[in-house]
Amino acid sequence: MAAHAPSALPNPQPTAMPYPTPTSVPISTPTSVPISAPTISAMPFTIALSLGMTGMNCSEYGTPEEAVMNQAIASHLDGVAEDDFSDHVCSDVTRRRRALKGASDEIMIATEVTVDATEYADDDVMGTVASTIAAVVSSGALASSVATFATAAGVTMTIEVTSVSAVAATPSPVASSTPSPVASSTPSPVASVADDGTDADDTPILSADDTGAELGGAVSKNTAFGLSFAVCTVAAFGLV
Repeated sequence: MAAHAPSALPNPQPTAMPYPTPTSVPISTPTSVPISAPTISAMPFTIALSLGMTGMNCSEYGTPEEAVMNQAIASHLDGVAEDDFSDHVCSDVTRRRRALKGASDEIMIATEVTVDATEYADDDVMGTVASTIAAVVSSGALASSVATFATAAGVTMTIEVTSVSAVAATPSPVASSTPSPVASSTPSPVASVADDGTDADDTPILSADDTGAELGGAVSKNTAFGLSFAVCTVAAFGLV
């Protein structure tokens, strides 16, 4: 009987480890920070005022008269209130001057007024205040306001404003405002791959040499086993 050639055993192909599909972390929509409107702070500007008046002397010019004068002047100026004036300094005009002019009692009062410069659209706050005061003095509007506030306060005060001067006591203010906050947004999270505990890098990758060596070893073992089996089978049947 002819000897049977050993049959080759099938070589199993290596199977790759399954890779989990990466899952992305959801990206939240960035939220903008609300922008607040800019706020303009008050800019105090002090002006020194001097007014000449006839009809009374300094002995008759006290606290009630001072309050009336403050109210009258403030009623013609923007950004000025009664409390924005400093204490008045009253000076009697000399008798020689009054005699030469042939006028009644005359006084000169000096005060400082603090003006809120933000109430003026024109950068020349000093010029605007000075021109306004000069206009109400020359028109008689200031004297009329004095009479109105004096009557309301129960103060006897009949005067005529004859002169006025205004001088800046502090440097002209520079308009400024609180800077607007810069809009910002919450940074978006960066998408990442969820870690399922299995690192893809941990999966062994077989090179061509390694694969050939492993397959060669498997084939050698299978071939040796097949030859041994064939020899034993022939010996058992007495064919050798």
